[in-house]
Amino acid sequence: MRVARWSATHPWRALGLWLTLVAGAMTLMAVVPTQGMTDDDHGIGESGRANEMLREAKLEKAPGEVVLVTSPTGTLDRAAAEQVYEDLRSSADGVPHVDAVGPPVWSEDGSAMLVPMTLAQGVDDLDDTVETLQESTSDVAEANPGLDVAQTGGESIGAQIDERVGEDLGSGESRSLPITLLIMVVAFGALIAAVIPVALAFSCVLTAMGLYAVVSSLIPDGGTVASVILMIGMAVGVDYSLFYLRRTREERASGHDSH
Repeated sequence: MRVARWSATHPWRALGLWLTLVAGAMTLMAVVPTQGMTDDDHGIGESGRANEMLREAKLEKAPGEVVLVTSPTGTLDRAAAEQVYEDLRSSADGVPHVDAVGPPVWSEDGSAMLVPMTLAQGVDDLDDTVETLQESTSDVAEANPGLDVAQTGGESIGAQIDERVGEDLGSGESRSLPITLLIMVVAFGALIAAVIPVALAFSCVLTAMGLYAVVSSLIPDGGTVASVILMIGMAVGVDYSLFYLRRTREERASGHDSH
């Protein structure tokens, strides 16, 4: 209560202290970059211990991608497929972290050919490698329009999932601010009154992100922390602003002043 009364009787000092806190947190975010999770950070629990045992015994399977070659007609021309294999192997030679392109594996009826690609072990981020391989595979597919050439694998599937999750979270972020502001305008019937709760909540979001940049050295970011901070921070920040406003109106309606 003493803090609340001091803030009410010294509004400019309280506002100045808050803005100083926000600026300090944003400075921390600029000076101390947010640390992201690595593969080792995911290795927790029994599965993590099992993976560590595999690494120590050098039994860990190397990451890889595969390219499937088929024909829309169902009958795969062997010579054309072999040419696709040579194109894939030559294009993969210059890609970093690609250890080997294995020999083609044919289906029993000869209707499909699989090309295995082995990637380097111990590399934290293979996204660039997989993206380059996908581009080269697309180029080979365009050069052979009579065949279906498609790449897949654990790394490419993981990258696509991360991309989709990022797009969905980004869509929520881009919509939350204007939708929240619109709701506030309808509720208050005035733009300035609507901006104050939204601005306060957003300043809380910036502060939380800045403080988390320091905490991320102990608890790394899995890629969704910023989005969660934004969504929860805006919701809670606006909610408490409205709660405070309602209580103030109740007290003033009872004959008390703002203090």
